[in-house]
Amino acid sequence: MAVSMTRKVAFNTSIQAVGKITTTLISLVIIGYLTRYLGISGYGQYTIAFAFVAFFSTLADFGFFWVVMREMTTGRPQNEVVKVVSNVFTLRTCMALGIYLLAFLTSFVFPYPLMVKFSIGIAATNMLWLTLNQTLVGVFQANLRVDKAVLTDIIGRLVIMASVLYLIHIKAGLIAILAGYSLGSFINLIVSFTLSRQFVKIRPAFDLKIWKSIFTAAWPMGVLIVLGMIYFKMDSVILSVFKSSDDVGIYGAPFKILEILVALPSMFMGAAFPVLSNYAAKGDERFPSAFQKSFDFMVITSLPLVVAGVLLAKKIMNFVVGSNFAAASKISFLGQTITTSSTLQILLFAVGISFISSLFGYLIIAMGKQRYLIWPNVVCVVFNIGLNLFLIPHYSYLAAAIVSVATQILITTLSAKVALSLIKISPQIKILGKVIVASAVMGIFLYFFSSLNLFVLLLAAVIIYFTTLYLIRGISKELIISIAKGA
Repeated sequence: MAVSMTRKVAFNTSIQAVGKITTTLISLVIIGYLTRYLGISGYGQYTIAFAFVAFFSTLADFGFFWVVMREMTTGRPQNEVVKVVSNVFTLRTCMALGIYLLAFLTSFVFPYPLMVKFSIGIAATNMLWLTLNQTLVGVFQANLRVDKAVLTDIIGRLVIMASVLYLIHIKAGLIAILAGYSLGSFINLIVSFTLSRQFVKIRPAFDLKIWKSIFTAAWPMGVLIVLGMIYFKMDSVILSVFKSSDDVGIYGAPFKILEILVALPSMFMGAAFPVLSNYAAKGDERFPSAFQKSFDFMVITSLPLVVAGVLLAKKIMNFVVGSNFAAASKISFLGQTITTSSTLQILLFAVGISFISSLFGYLIIAMGKQRYLIWPNVVCVVFNIGLNLFLIPHYSYLAAAIVSVATQILITTLSAKVALSLIKISPQIKILGKVIVASAVMGIFLYFFSSLNLFVLLLAAVIIYFTTLYLIRGISKELIISIAKGA
C-alpha cells in the first residue's frame, strides 16, 4: 500500500523540525561565541556584511527555486526535467557570479570602513554557494526527501561552527571568520550536489530558449523575493548608514533570532507546498481541508511562541549573547532603556504575525497566482523604507523593530485579502480561543516561576501549553493519531 501524501508531508515536517532544532542550536552556539568575541561594534560589522549581501542574494535567486519545484511536481518526463533543472542551475550560476561581484563593488559606494567592504566580499562568496544550493534543495523538496536537505544543511553548519571556534581560538579577524562561513556553505553545496544525483543528474546546459522560458516562469516569484527581502533586510542597511556599528550590533543580535524563528512557518509550508499545489491544480475537494489544517497549525504554534518569547526574552538574550551584550543600549524611550532584550520582545510580534502571512503567501503561490502578490509587496516596500528613513535617524534600532512589526501586519492583511478572494473560503478561527487560553496558562506559569533555569522553563512551557490545549480540546487524540498514521 502506497504511503499517503499526508504521511509524507508529516514525515518531511518532522524531519525539518528535527533539522531546524539542530541547526538552531548550532546557530545559537555560533552567535554566542561571535558576540562575545567580536563585541558590539564587531558584531555590528558582521551584521552589516550579511545584511548588505542579503539584498543582492534575492536578485541571484529570482524565483528559480520555484521553477525547479514546479517542473519536478507536474509529471513531466524525466529527460525533460533533467534538461530544465540543468539549465536552471547553469543560469543561476552565471547570474550569481555577476550579481555577487556587483555586491562587492557596490559596497565601495557606501561609507563603510575598508574592512567592512572586504567582509562584504567574503560574505558574497558564502551567499554564492548558498544560492546554488537552493536549486538542489528544490530537487529534494519536490521529491519529498527533505531529510537529505536537512542532512546537508547540518553538515555545512557543523563545518561553520568548527571553523568559527578554531578561528576565535587563534584570535583571527572578522574576514577570516566569514571565510569559515564560506567554507561550510561550499561543503554543503558539494554534499547536496552529490545526493541530488539520485533524482536528477545536473550538468552544464546553455539552451537560450529554455533560459527565456525560465525567466518567463520565474519573474513573478523573482520580483516577490526581491521585494520581500527589501522590506525584511533594508532596515539593517539603513541603520548602518545613519547610525554606528554599535547600533547595528545591538539590533543584529535579536534580529538573528528573528531570522531563525521566521524560518519555522516556511519550513512547514515548504513541506506542505507540494500537496497544496497538487490539490489546487486538480481542483481536489481536499484543498479546503488542507488549508484549514494549515491555518490551525499556524495559530497553534505562533501565539505560544510569542507569549513565551516575550516573557523569556531577557533570559534568552543573556544566554545567547552574554549579560554585557544583552544589557547594551544606545537609546532610551519614555524613560526605558532599549536593550537587545526589549528589541527582541518587539521583534517577536513580527515573528508571530509572519506565521499567518506565510500561510497566505504560500497558498497564493500554490494556486499559481503569485503575480497577485506583487502589488501588496510593492506597498510594503514603500511603507517600510519610508518609515525607516523617517524614524531610524531619531529612534535607531527601536524604530527598525517597530517598523518590522508594522510591515508584517500590513503584508499579512494584504496577502489575506488576496488569498481569500481567490479561494472563496475563509478559515474558521474557533481554534483561536482555545489557543489563547492555553497560552495564558503557560504565560502565568512563566511569569511566576521566572527565576527557574531557562531550559527548565522552556520544557515546562511546552508541556503546560500542549497539555492544556489537549484538555480543552484544542487538539484531539484523533487528530494526533491521524497525523501519525497519515490518514
